[in-house]
Amino acid sequence: MDSQNLKNKITDRINSISNPELLNNIQQFLNNTSNEDLHEILEAVNSKLQHDNLGEEKDYTSYIKEWVKSM
Repeated sequence: MDSQNLKNKITDRINSISNPELLNNIQQFLNNTSNEDLHEILEAVNSKLQHDNLGEEKDYTSYIKEWVKSM
């Protein structure tokens, strides 16, 4: 999949979010994270998700909030 197609899918996903607090958290996260750090964090989260039990739901919201606060 090409970069523009991926960007469009990400934009569509963000546009589907209606919770202002979540949108604010995403904005803060993106504004306070370098591309390199963002890449490392998302790789770690994706790796963990792949290795966890798929039937068990995980909530990373508090982890990300604490990480952003500590920046």
